[in-house]
Amino acid sequence: MTDSGKTNGFPAPSDEKDPVRRDIRAAMNRLRGGATKNVPAGSPLTVVNLAQEAGVKRHALTHWHPDLKDEFYARRDAAVAETTSDRERMLEACVAKAEAEIAALRRESDNWHNAAKDFVRIIQTLELEANAYKANIETLKARLEAADMPSRVTHLR
Repeated sequence: MTDSGKTNGFPAPSDEKDPVRRDIRAAMNRLRGGATKNVPAGSPLTVVNLAQEAGVKRHALTHWHPDLKDEFYARRDAAVAETTSDRERMLEACVAKAEAEIAALRRESDNWHNAAKDFVRIIQTLELEANAYKANIETLKARLEAADMPSRVTHLR
């Protein structure tokens, strides 16, 4: 507690005139300190657990005292930010970089997959055209044979 009667920049429970607000602020401090009365020690810092620790219904925080709910989350998030080490931040950055690389590789894989599909379609089209040319050649050969054309051409010298 500082000289101004605040705890970590927030009003102390004893500064509250409303007993419900005082109970909620005291529950905030107990939850953060791990010395809880109504919830198991080490419980997650959620509004549900705060309401249970303060002995109030959850809607007291979400409807009647949303400023205390917001304060609770702000204190929780500030504490998490303070306890995040440089190594954790570095690892989070590495994970983010790896996820970006994975996304890029997935896009590249999709592009190769689409290119392979295109090549299959092109090969199938070329096979159909080649078969059509072969059939056309066979038809022309048959017509030549039917026309009784000499199979050999005699050259005059």
